[in-house]
Amino acid sequence: VSLGLAWVDTSFFDISDLTPLNKPLQLMNYKDSDTLAAVAEANGGSAFRNLYQYTGGGYLYSQSIDTTKIYFHAIYNGIDVTTGREKALIVFIDPVTGNFVGTFTKVEKDETAGIPAHDSLQISF
Repeated sequence: VSLGLAWVDTSFFDISDLTPLNKPLQLMNYKDSDTLAAVAEANGGSAFRNLYQYTGGGYLYSQSIDTTKIYFHAIYNGIDVTTGREKALIVFIDPVTGNFVGTFTKVEKDETAGIPAHDSLQISF
């Protein structure tokens, strides 16, 4: 993907379902990625990695919560070791100011609700 003066390798990350940006990235006006990543860590990223077994994540720019602005997204993926369920956290940051905007977590429906936790078998002759 070309970002004006720079090329970014996105082959490691499937972004085919993201809506294309309707305005150009202005990387020279954005805070550096280390600063933005530190904001993400301070606003839920570090706690997420301490709470769950961290399996990876990434960073990208998108307009997913407001199509009039571009946001820096810090994406965290993990596993809740007590339930075995996947967990995800996305932290939104304004790349120009470096201000924390909000978070989004993966919402799951408990597919096992109502299923008895313990079964007992009866022998009948």
